[in-house]
Amino acid sequence: MNNQAHIVELLMGHGANPNQADQKGQTPRDFASNLIMPILEAVVPQPSPQGPGGMTPGAVPAMAIAPGHNPYGAPPPSYAPPAYSSDFAYGSNPYPIGNIYPSLAGAPVVAATVVENDMGVVLEEGTGEVEESSSKDKKDKKDKKDKEKKEKKEKKKEEKAGKNIKDANGKSIKLPLLLWVDDKEPEKGLYKESKKHAHVMHFKTTKEAIEFVEGAPDLKSLGGDQMRVMENNVRMEGGVKNFNAGKNLVKELREKEMKCPVMIFCGDLTYVKPIMEEFADVIGTTNAAEAKTFVTNF
Repeated sequence: MNNQAHIVELLMGHGANPNQADQKGQTPRDFASNLIMPILEAVVPQPSPQGPGGMTPGAVPAMAIAPGHNPYGAPPPSYAPPAYSSDFAYGSNPYPIGNIYPSLAGAPVVAATVVENDMGVVLEEGTGEVEESSSKDKKDKKDKKDKEKKEKKEKKKEEKAGKNIKDANGKSIKLPLLLWVDDKEPEKGLYKESKKHAHVMHFKTTKEAIEFVEGAPDLKSLGGDQMRVMENNVRMEGGVKNFNAGKNLVKELREKEMKCPVMIFCGDLTYVKPIMEEFADVIGTTNAAEAKTFVTNF
């Protein structure tokens, strides 16, 4: 308890003996710091309370600070010290057993509870103020972490919404954006599900999709977390079945520096694999589950 003068003074008030030696013959004086030694030196032995016929059973020898002596010197300006043991009549207990005595304000010491056991009067540390402080610190850290997480999420959301990209008519385009290019009506289940996760725009031909992209050149700045393209591979375009529709769209998008990922969802990947090999970020699939992940996992 070096440098915890108030705890040492509290022990003295309960009769702790600074001359009590341990098994090695060492006493508290052998371990006392410069701050604690004056308190121990100021202690004078007092006779123990006695009942008829000698020592009262269970009584603890008492020690007291010499009257008029202040071992602390000038008290710190922020600390009003408690009454010294010498201010109380001998035999009285200024620190009742079982009470909790908090630490000095701001001092890096633990709070303590006065208890009595086989060794006499001691301080049981680690109760009271420290636990409350520790619990509060944990709560503060958790609140701070939750706040930072929320702010990060909001910032990411704002960044997505903050890209004020407009189409050819000057109308703002909502993000994230999914361009769905298919000459047939999209599968209702998958198409409907995708609308829960992105702003979906449906085009029936490659020409319609490219005209939209040309009217909004800022779309090329968007990555896969903000824009994607879903298409089929063979489409009726201009009254003719175009077997290269899938590749034509990918080619034109890349020529316009559009880096967004493209998925070609069809029933046969034979003609899709060469497209995947030629262009980056092109995915071919016949699997509805993979298609669902692509259009919902922005």
